[in-house]
Amino acid sequence: ASWQFETIDTRAVKASPASGKPNRFAEFDATAVESLADKAQANGNAARGVALFASAKSACVSCHKIGKLGGSIGPDMSEIGKQRTVEQLIESVLWPNRNVEEKFRVTQVLTSEGQVVRGYIASEDDRSLVILDPATDTKQTIAIGDIEERKQVPSLMPEGLVNAWTEE
Repeated sequence: ASWQFETIDTRAVKASPASGKPNRFAEFDATAVESLADKAQANGNAARGVALFASAKSACVSCHKIGKLGGSIGPDMSEIGKQRTVEQLIESVLWPNRNVEEKFRVTQVLTSEGQVVRGYIASEDDRSLVILDPATDTKQTIAIGDIEERKQVPSLMPEGLVNAWTEE
């Protein structure tokens, strides 16, 4: 049950850059989510899911961790099957910007000195904002008065990762 994220049936994903076919998952599609969830629950294969997670083509393990294996840039996947439904997991993979957990929302700040700082908000008070760079695990403190512009930017998880997946 804790490995439900692995049951996404990649055979249903038909968009591939090499195929020249358009990405049929460019826009959110609840019907596609339901169809993929049904296929995952009927035909999902945990071993294939682990292989897909660890493959260089998918690069999931670069940012996500299962147990002690993987990166820490994105959410830990060790218990994800207990925390999310199959449908939520499919949505997160196909449309990573649709529902981003607060602690994984990326903030971009332009300072009065012209420096651009991007990362997760580690802490904030009336005087300063602390941004964590998830790639280097370093924190940068910025005085609130030095912030020219601040905005939320897309998730670090790229859109269209499934485009590299084949029906196998």
